[in-house]
Amino acid sequence: SGPWEGGTNITINGINLGQTFEDIISVSVAGITCEPYAYTPSTQIMCQVNGLETVGSKEGFIIVTIKDTHYQSKDLYQFVDPAIRSIYPLSGSRSGGNTLHITGSHMNAGSLVEAFIDELPCDIISMKSESVCCITSASDRKRNGKLKMNFDKGTRNFESGSYEYVEDPNFYIEALVIALTFVLIILFIFMIAYRRKSTKNTSGLKRIRKQMDVLELRVAEECKEAFIELQTEITDMTGDLTGDGIPFLDYRTYTMMNLFPNGELELQCQEFLMKEKKLVLFRQLILNKTFLLLFIRT
Repeated sequence: SGPWEGGTNITINGINLGQTFEDIISVSVAGITCEPYAYTPSTQIMCQVNGLETVGSKEGFIIVTIKDTHYQSKDLYQFVDPAIRSIYPLSGSRSGGNTLHITGSHMNAGSLVEAFIDELPCDIISMKSESVCCITSASDRKRNGKLKMNFDKGTRNFESGSYEYVEDPNFYIEALVIALTFVLIILFIFMIAYRRKSTKNTSGLKRIRKQMDVLELRVAEECKEAFIELQTEITDMTGDLTGDGIPFLDYRTYTMMNLFPNGELELQCQEFLMKEKKLVLFRQLILNKTFLLLFIRT
């Protein structure tokens, strides 16, 4: 659909829509001429429709004539008369950025819909058949502005009221200052706490390093004293040594001292026969090479 004043850009998609722009003989929308201005061979035609001669509504098919062939659309096109019924809110801050709700009929008619408060544009963010939402622009002064909307070549003015630009509320600035001050105070406190913690950690680290240095000196001193005592003991021991070095025993003496620490083997008469038998058995074991080797190693 589009306003009855015309000026709506219509895109027609199809197949076999000619090979060149010159193949397009005519395009009509509900009996109203639509002037082609762009063309994609065989698939697409773009045209701008003229308006009705008088205010009103009309609907009909789109008819395209390619050479001597006529093509008709499946859907109907409507010429409508958009109308504004109300706006909300009726006032907003000079800085802009307020959402203005506009209600009416056929609010989405046409290919280009624009909204203005006086000469200040209101950027459309959503658009339906019965409502439009836009964001107001900033104004250099306080004013009562009239709402105007363009629907292609058609223009609609809202005469039942106006939109008032008022001074920005002061509490916004005060609240902003308070918030910034609060944030700065929090940051300052955080920095002080961080600095104090960092200083504390540094002091603790220095104290630990100092304790480690003292401990190292103490350990070094104790090692030095222990080494001196060891040298003294070694010196004392060398006094007990013979001229040839460390004293030692020959193998026979050492073995006898370990096997017979008392110096002699005492045997009682009643046990002599039993001991003799055991010695015979021990002799047999001694003659066994495997036992002898194990015995020597043990």
